[in-house]
Amino acid sequence: MRVSRCVCLRESTHLIFVKCGVLHTVGASTIDRSFVGKLKLGNGFSLEGTSYFPQSVLVSDVLLYYGKGNVTKAMCQKLDTKEVSGKVVFCDNNNSSYILGQIIEVQGAGASVGIFVTEMPDLEPFLYSFPSLILKNGSGTKVKDYTTGARVDILAAYVPNRPFMEEGAYKLATDYALLSGTSMVAPHLAGAAALLRAVHRDWTPAAIRSALMITAYVVDNSYTLLKDQRTGHPATPLDFGAGHIDPNKAMEPGLIYDIDMQGYVDFLCGLGYTKKQLHSVLRRDTWRCRENRPDLNYPSFVAEFPKRLRSLTGKNFSRVATYVGEDTAFYHAVSVVPLGMKITIEPSTLLFTRKYQRRSFVVHVVVEKDTPPVTYGFLKWTDQQNHTVSSPVVAISG
Repeated sequence: MRVSRCVCLRESTHLIFVKCGVLHTVGASTIDRSFVGKLKLGNGFSLEGTSYFPQSVLVSDVLLYYGKGNVTKAMCQKLDTKEVSGKVVFCDNNNSSYILGQIIEVQGAGASVGIFVTEMPDLEPFLYSFPSLILKNGSGTKVKDYTTGARVDILAAYVPNRPFMEEGAYKLATDYALLSGTSMVAPHLAGAAALLRAVHRDWTPAAIRSALMITAYVVDNSYTLLKDQRTGHPATPLDFGAGHIDPNKAMEPGLIYDIDMQGYVDFLCGLGYTKKQLHSVLRRDTWRCRENRPDLNYPSFVAEFPKRLRSLTGKNFSRVATYVGEDTAFYHAVSVVPLGMKITIEPSTLLFTRKYQRRSFVVHVVVEKDTPPVTYGFLKWTDQQNHTVSSPVVAISG
């Protein structure tokens, strides 16, 4: 891969350089898989919850502890080590934000297993640092009812997926694990970019980024829009960006949005960079800021409007699409927008007769005066070979 330089620019004589090939903005997301932990009570009743602990644990001759009658103990806010050490501890709490505190308290008190209750759909895998199970409120009620009766043995089985954990004198290993956060998203995307570079040796970093973005998808396995994990509501491009990448489709995207050096120079000039700042970033003595600067040829669109629109308002964006297919292709523009928003593309059709042929077009985004603060849609180019080149279009008021 080509190595470029990323500069952390600040007002001083010192520069910090980081070698990098392709720059992407990434974010963590969930996957369409469930990792089930099973709980079998002594009365034969079985429940299913969520667990990432990497071992099947048989718990026998151990009491199930529930601090009924003491709110602090029942919610695992403050446990007595003498009471819970070596036991299976049930924590009664519907406040999902407190789960981490409960896990820390239960583990610190020396419990063998922790059972927690929450309606939060997904929790961070690192929370399962010892044998534990997450139950929904309904299942938690059944466990509470059971604990008020006879104290008998329970069986907790856990799906393995966290590597190199210590359990007593043993280190547990697994072939795959779920690790959370953008720190893990970044290497995933870097790997996908490296694969694209291997297939298309002449592509620029901007072309690789473009291919990954325009072929990404924004629906889950039930074909509904991706949701915000925190709220459970449908997410927006301000949350998921271009979407979930699909490296296989990115291998043959059909079209790309490429950016050359002059494109970046014009972008920095448009941001009002001083001569000193431009020299620090570009690492060269000469450059040219064109008077009629085109828009940065980026595969997404964000239109900002005044906070209180009094009438129909619109903004224009210019883009250049580069054809990377082999045969003649005819692309047709399709806009997917909500009420109060309109996207017009001129021209609405693009004809390509050879590889690397370029075609320019203009996107006109219009929003009505009573639209929400954030409104979004999608511009999609489709051809006769079932290629779909998708770009988010976001309108922000205020």
